[in-house]
Amino acid sequence: MFRSACATVALVCTLLSSATLRSEVPEQYSRKELKSLIQSARSPEQYAELSRYFHNQAHHFKNLAAVQEAAMERELNHTSGAKYPSGYESALHLRDYYNQRAAKFETMANSYDRLLKSF
Repeated sequence: MFRSACATVALVCTLLSSATLRSEVPEQYSRKELKSLIQSARSPEQYAELSRYFHNQAHHFKNLAAVQEAAMERELNHTSGAKYPSGYESALHLRDYYNQRAAKFETMANSYDRLLKSF
């Protein structure tokens, strides 16, 4: 059990450090800014920027899903009675949500990659 906790902590630390390295360029847009950027994108540079943004967002959500996976493992070992929803179920739903978001951003990034290749 102690090894499992140590492995979980090591996984979380690794994921957080890799997320920090990937997000050296702070690219956080508001919905309005992102909508405007998508509508005005016509050049390869703009497509590349959108692709990079969506790839970064997908990576971020994959990291969050991995953290929830570790939480699921931890909660599986420490059940706490009849509480509903259990910590395991909460982590499961969050993991599924983060995986869906990551898939959505990957799809968008791939579409901008294809547009970029068409130039």
